[in-house]
Amino acid sequence: RNPMQRPAARLKTPQQVHATAPSFLSIP
Repeated sequence: RNPMQRPAARLKTPQQVHATAPSFLSIP
């Protein structure tokens, strides 16, 4: 997986990971 998804992996549910995905995309 990408390094950006690494911190998202800390979440317990995949739904939360999905919520953090757009956050990382907003950084750039």
